[in-house]
Amino acid sequence: MGIFLLFTPFLVPKLGFSSLSDTTWLAVPIGEIILLGREVSSYISSRRTQVYLLLGLVLASLVTILVLLQFNIISNPYGKFYAVINPFVRGDVPIIASVAEHQPATWSSFFYEFGAILLLGMFGFVFILQRARDDDIFLFLWGVTSVYFAASFVRLTLLLAPVFCIFAGIGTAELGKPAIDIIREAVIYPKRKTRVIARIGREFGVAIFLILLILMVPSFWRAIQSSYQPATIVTSSIPTAPAGGNEFKYSDWLQALSWMRANTPQGSVVFAWWDYGYWITALGDRRTLADNGTQNSTQISVIAQTFLDNTTFAVPNLKRYNVSYVAIFITPGGSASQSGQGTYQGFGEDGKWYWMARIGNGTVWNYEGHNYNVLFLVKTNPQATQTQNSQTYIRVIQDSTTGKQISNDTITENNEPNEATMLGWMMSKGTLQAGSPTSPFDSYFTEVFHSSNNFVLLFKASFPLHGTLKLAQIKTTTIGETVHFSGNLTDAEGKPITTGRVTLEFLSPQNQWTALQATGLLSDGSYSGTWSPTIPGNYTIRAHFIPAAQGVYFDETTQPQRVEVKFTPVTLTLSASQTSVAAGQTVTLKWTMTPFVKDANVTLSYSTDNRNYRPIGVFAMSSPTISFVWTVPISGRFTVMASWTGSGSYEPAEAVLAMNNT
Repeated sequence: MGIFLLFTPFLVPKLGFSSLSDTTWLAVPIGEIILLGREVSSYISSRRTQVYLLLGLVLASLVTILVLLQFNIISNPYGKFYAVINPFVRGDVPIIASVAEHQPATWSSFFYEFGAILLLGMFGFVFILQRARDDDIFLFLWGVTSVYFAASFVRLTLLLAPVFCIFAGIGTAELGKPAIDIIREAVIYPKRKTRVIARIGREFGVAIFLILLILMVPSFWRAIQSSYQPATIVTSSIPTAPAGGNEFKYSDWLQALSWMRANTPQGSVVFAWWDYGYWITALGDRRTLADNGTQNSTQISVIAQTFLDNTTFAVPNLKRYNVSYVAIFITPGGSASQSGQGTYQGFGEDGKWYWMARIGNGTVWNYEGHNYNVLFLVKTNPQATQTQNSQTYIRVIQDSTTGKQISNDTITENNEPNEATMLGWMMSKGTLQAGSPTSPFDSYFTEVFHSSNNFVLLFKASFPLHGTLKLAQIKTTTIGETVHFSGNLTDAEGKPITTGRVTLEFLSPQNQWTALQATGLLSDGSYSGTWSPTIPGNYTIRAHFIPAAQGVYFDETTQPQRVEVKFTPVTLTLSASQTSVAAGQTVTLKWTMTPFVKDANVTLSYSTDNRNYRPIGVFAMSSPTISFVWTVPISGRFTVMASWTGSGSYEPAEAVLAMNNT
């Protein structure tokens, strides 16, 4: 059996022969050596020699371990194993300190778990020390180590339960033996050295059993009541027990996992905090990056960093692991803050984000040949009032390759992550809080599911591709002319993109891009269209590609162009039936407008000095050519002018005719 246990680690693929360098593996051979020494000592008659032999084996084992550690042949214990042995290091390992089950146990927690059986177990412990048989020594060692480990990690109370139940059973049996003797028949106890003998009645034996029963019943009742408590997943890990009829009031995770299993493709990867790894794998039937085993602390650090990153770093991380969906668990609905904004209850990521900052702090990320060091630092405001949060978290990204600082951003607001982080954006999006009208995260994530209480949110992750959009130069044009625009759209490899539409846009006076005309893409990635401007001026024009489906391609725009749209030129021609006329005679004036502008008001006037003109009349253009009979009121040389001031899309025009008296 011992040989089998010795080589068992080699049969586990994940461990293999590398387990030989693990200190924890040495417990098996050392235990076998000590047991072998105990067996050999049984053939030695001298008790002192037996003790010396066992002590020598223990000391030799300890020296061997120290030598192997000194020469780095075996590795030091690490992670949760080392934290169990040395509880003082748990504060240095955030992944351990962040878990409530990894906190040290207290007397109150022991009493909560065992109840009055705790007293019986102590009696049993004393009784086995008095007997000191071989099996009692084994129970003693088992009990002492289990108590130490359970006191170090409260979750290891499970390891203490079996041996403590044995202790309690031994204590009950030993305390009940006198009662059995009394019940069988009266036992005679001498009161003093006299011939008078006192007889104890059976009712005392029954009383002892009743006392023992009273000690045990509350613990059994507590165990029965606990069996009716809903499983953690039924209440979505919220510490509450719903009243009758509301058992599924907080079944948000059950809803999410059911939807996940039915509506996501097989092989999908769900990115979530490690707390929900087992649920997603077992009930959601989907893969995840980490689970509750927390063995891969590096992976968990990457998850923590990604949740608190911006799109520049979060998206490549998700793409690297082929993530299909992102799941978050939040508990909105807390009391209103001083600013009037809703707060969170803190049972989900809304209460775990600062542990993410601690766990992800110092993560080194390799991307495109550079090593980036991501730091999450705490900035304290000593002047903050009691109603204000005195701490703000800062995300600093350093390029370890070049030594430059890439960014320094504030990532918290009102003691919650803000929209500069993926988690903060998802929290804001999921709870329908007012956020940025446009965010870089909008291009990558789409909310596809939210549970009945908005506790569990599921976002579909997409990784769009960039394209290259081109727009041919548009020439200066005039009102009334048709503008032809064209261009093409290709992907990163130069292949045409054929789905979606392209819109020609201009920058309005309100500094907003407004659509002018939309057109589709052809099979070769080209597009073309027309635009008929109605208002003259200087336009800022661009082409805007809008993908047919979200998540395939990014929206793309071209560099803005300056396009001048001029007024339509108008020509007036003026003629007279005769240019030499005496004062008081009549002359027929005729003028033509090209192009014809209906109802345009043309003014006729005359001048003797070519500077000051006197009006003849204003005439509305009802046809391209109009005539008017005018009686000349002056003598000498003079000029007649036909003029039009123009309109919103036509230029002004005028025509001058020189005349004289005969």
